[in-house]
Amino acid sequence: MLISPEIDNRVKVVPRVLYVINAGTRRAPQLVRKLVELDIQLTVTVGRDEKLHRAIEKAAGNRKIDIFGWTDEMPRLLCGKSLLMVSRWRDRPGNDRRWMPDDHQSRRFRARRR
Repeated sequence: MLISPEIDNRVKVVPRVLYVINAGTRRAPQLVRKLVELDIQLTVTVGRDEKLHRAIEKAAGNRKIDIFGWTDEMPRLLCGKSLLMVSRWRDRPGNDRRWMPDDHQSRRFRARRR
């Protein structure tokens, strides 16, 4: 069934975005500042990191966003969202290629586990 353009123009659908921040992600507040400029409903999870929680609140400014600390409500949060964003582990300070296993080490580890 097609919806007429008149009805479609009256209904405004705001995308709901869940941003799951891994611990120690330095660039998360910068990204939140960019996201709050968009016309979205933003929910951010910060885990147990109180410093990150304060930085995200500051980055949001006067814009209303939902910020969750550690929660076991992730299934509920995931179900109600249009988009899931997850920060990368490599964004953490001090994490670069030398901390990640190279292909040879990965293959050796997999072979040992079998």
